[in-house]
Amino acid sequence: MENQDNIDINKPEPLQKKKLSKKEKRHTDFPGNPVKGRGLYKWSKFFFVLTILGTVLTGFVLVLPALLALLSGFILVLWFVVVVVVSLFTIFLIWSTDEGKSFFNGWREFGTTLFNSATDVEKYTNSLIPTILIIGGSLIIVAWSFISIGFCTDKVRKKKYIGMMIALGIVTLIYVLFLIINLRKYYFL
Repeated sequence: MENQDNIDINKPEPLQKKKLSKKEKRHTDFPGNPVKGRGLYKWSKFFFVLTILGTVLTGFVLVLPALLALLSGFILVLWFVVVVVVSLFTIFLIWSTDEGKSFFNGWREFGTTLFNSATDVEKYTNSLIPTILIIGGSLIIVAWSFISIGFCTDKVRKKKYIGMMIALGIVTLIYVLFLIINLRKYYFL
């Protein structure tokens, strides 16, 4: 009778949640995160990241000659400033030595060579552009394939696939813009 009056004693305790190891989590079907479709989602994310990298590389090819031209221009301006400062401090005595003349001539030639290499880089990228464009385009096609299949088959992660589709659509538009610019710049002048 004493136990009937004390309700807390007879009250069942809730079960403690067991923390699962990584191996158990991989093989356990959680609500909202089923094992089925997890691999497809990981591959979709992998190709999505590769697509972004391919798009960035395609855009970088466009600005590489300009970056080299800016760098060489900076080196030539720096050369001029050093020549002026050294000449003022030494009152043109440095120009009377052969070592000084050869040093400043070498520096100027380096800047000029770097400036001329901007056109060489453009010629080099002319030969690389088709490969980069084909790889970037194929990555986009593979990423769209994986994301579309995942969107159609994986009902649990549907919102994640919708987000990836929107982002991949934006990346695809940027890639197509870079593609048009590259093709126009290098092939349809």
